[in-house]
Amino acid sequence: MKTRPISEEMQRALAYAELQGGRLHRHPGGFWGHADWFGMVGRWFGASTISSLVNRGLAQYTKWQRGKRGSFPIEVTRIEQP
Repeated sequence: MKTRPISEEMQRALAYAELQGGRLHRHPGGFWGHADWFGMVGRWFGASTISSLVNRGLAQYTKWQRGKRGSFPIEVTRIEQP
């Protein structure tokens, strides 16, 4: 089965995760960036980009938080490809 090429934004998210120790963290509003990120300064990624990486097996959710409507992911870890 041939895998589809990933978008430039997905490539940027993977590269940024690598710079952050392989992980990105969810922030209020559903934006993803590094753990010490505050406000909208710096690099961030939307939930759909992160979800696409997980769906393609390039990353996996590694931490979850319980909320009013159930659990939701708060950390994603890049999966090293062979």
